[in-house]
Amino acid sequence: MKIVLLLFDLIFYLYMLWSTAIGFAGVIILIGLSVLSWAISSRLYEKRSKGLLFAGVGANVAVLAFFKYFGGVTGFIMPLGLSFYSFALISLLADAYGGKLQEKPRLTDTLAYAGFFATILSGPIIKARDFMKDIRAFKGIDRAGLNEGMWRIIRGLFEKLVIADRLGIAVDAVYGAPAAYSGLSLFMASVTYSLQIYFDFAGYSNIAIGLGRILGFTLPENFDLPYMAKNPSDFWKRWHISLSSWLTEYIYIPLGGSRKGRLRKNINIMITMLVSGLWHGSTVNFLIWGALHGLWQVGHSLLPKDCKKENKAVNIIKTVLTFLAVNLLWIPFRAPDLAACTAIVGRIFTMAEGVNYVYSYTLIFGAMLVIYEIFAGLRMGCRDRVWTFDLGSFKGKLILLSAILAIALFAYFGNTAFIYSNF
Repeated sequence: MKIVLLLFDLIFYLYMLWSTAIGFAGVIILIGLSVLSWAISSRLYEKRSKGLLFAGVGANVAVLAFFKYFGGVTGFIMPLGLSFYSFALISLLADAYGGKLQEKPRLTDTLAYAGFFATILSGPIIKARDFMKDIRAFKGIDRAGLNEGMWRIIRGLFEKLVIADRLGIAVDAVYGAPAAYSGLSLFMASVTYSLQIYFDFAGYSNIAIGLGRILGFTLPENFDLPYMAKNPSDFWKRWHISLSSWLTEYIYIPLGGSRKGRLRKNINIMITMLVSGLWHGSTVNFLIWGALHGLWQVGHSLLPKDCKKENKAVNIIKTVLTFLAVNLLWIPFRAPDLAACTAIVGRIFTMAEGVNYVYSYTLIFGAMLVIYEIFAGLRMGCRDRVWTFDLGSFKGKLILLSAILAIALFAYFGNTAFIYSNF
């Protein structure tokens, strides 16, 4: 099974690199980092050494930093998925050092883990101990996994092709010439992007989780209705959950977490969120995005307990305000540069005049999400749920065919690149 998986990983990655400037060199970098991390983690499994741990982590960070921050200047193109498999390999090193691996890592397992085709481009980020346990316990593809995986993939395709890609049409138009549009149009474009990035990334995650489930891997959940969050901490427990968990375990807690007083806790939050910003992108916009999220979390933690009491009316207000804050913070994330970001924010807050453009699909898909969130709040404790139906039954086959037909009829087959595959 592992050999087949490795071959498929290699073929998939080569195919994805075929049209990029870096080409086959990307595979060499992936294999090189994997072999180095395996060798160090094998040693760490036998004997803990901070020096070796720092060397292994440093090598992965150095390669990632070089391509992300200096690659454009030097003419080297960053290999696809480098951000994700670097974090995966750091997890391997940390888990080996912390004694969290059940067995000494094998080279084949490490290569399959770092290059796992379902997650290499956009996650979810799998912790090494979880993947290693799954790959060694693999017993073959079963009907239950196939059934669950298929429904995950169908949902992901609908989120990506029908919703996210269609919303991207309006986002690209407005963000491409922000000075031409009114403040209201720019605000609506920011809402459109909030919806687009959620459905795009959640769609990819569901596809990856579905593929993993079919192959017998339990990939971590990555989204849980993040726009139902009531505060910044709640948002990061619902958005890109695998990254939040990775940052908490491998950055925030090693820094001291909340164990060394309020001041140190707030400093650790800021460092963690700045790392998140730097991981996402190389421009100052991403650093600002991470810093603002950090300041927001710190500010919320300083609020008196009376301000954190909950009732239904207050929770609704908190959810709306949290969404508006997240929505505004997506502007530096999406804007091409700092000048465009400040111009967009300025035009929104002054409600500047310009072309009025309210995209109808923003209203349609936004209303669909709100209705589903209300349903989730009333029936599912404000949590998401993926429905599955028995593919062996007539009902299951009918629903599956209907879903496929809906995707085929309403999908937008334009620019279908996943947003997070660029990070």
